[in-house]
Amino acid sequence: MAPRLGLGGGVTANPASGLFGSTPLLLDTYPNAHRAYSVRKLRTDYTGFAMKVREGSGMNYTADVSFNDDGVVAADSPVTNLSGGSGATLGAFVSSNDGFVTVWYDQSGEGSNATQSIAAAQPKIYTSGSLNTEGSPARAALLFDGSNDYLKVDEAGMSLGSLTVFSVMSHGSGTLNAVWTLSFSSGVYFMHYIASSEDQYWYENGDVASHYPVNTSQKLFSYTSGSGTDKQILYANGAASSEKGDSEATTSLNDDANNGLGTLYNYSLFYPGEFQEFIVYDSDQSSNLSGIESDINTAFSIY
Repeated sequence: MAPRLGLGGGVTANPASGLFGSTPLLLDTYPNAHRAYSVRKLRTDYTGFAMKVREGSGMNYTADVSFNDDGVVAADSPVTNLSGGSGATLGAFVSSNDGFVTVWYDQSGEGSNATQSIAAAQPKIYTSGSLNTEGSPARAALLFDGSNDYLKVDEAGMSLGSLTVFSVMSHGSGTLNAVWTLSFSSGVYFMHYIASSEDQYWYENGDVASHYPVNTSQKLFSYTSGSGTDKQILYANGAASSEKGDSEATTSLNDDANNGLGTLYNYSLFYPGEFQEFIVYDSDQSSNLSGIESDINTAFSIY
């Protein structure tokens, strides 16, 4: 919990509230993202929820989860819009049960939430009453089981010729998995794929950038694209892959209702691992890459 400052008369204020001016958040400094999902607040004027969670007691009650005073999802995050059950905080609402994410709300302003209505396919945020976390400091993490979990992300309106993506994740075990997919069709690929010992970034015509080796540690992956030579690059923890790709692609992404996080759905290549942040810009953010990566690394202390 953020420290509070005494103002006299028994009144206190949280410095993060903005009363004395707040530190700009990622999307304040680097705006115009087209999709933005995170376990932390990304935009100062974002007033929506972080996620919708279903408690796994068998009653399947759901609640909208807000960010706590520190701007993150945690056990003390307030909950509202309960369909049943009780509790003022996420921890109290889930109680000793599992908790599953049905909606990961989009903070970009586009209103394109990552969703999953099928109970068996929802990633887990709580396990037997304990918040799933990753990293140090420990931050909430959405756990995908590698069997059938995925969240749908609508890619409509984004152009293959100008995309930059940032993701914070931790791989589980597995040698053939689709981590995320926003387009999959001949000549129109846009995805992160694990093949044997390498993370692969597929853009337009196939495997164009990779980073060795695959391991289970928390990582920040960045993916640049755009028309021209050596514009398609996969970065892991700020380090660029030695393999780069060229493209002149400007076509729209291939529309599929099951594009999103955790799968290449029609091929059942489900991802075993954890997501904590996924941000998509429909523009070339190469000039802002180091600044955005620095902000993410400061929040999650990845490297």
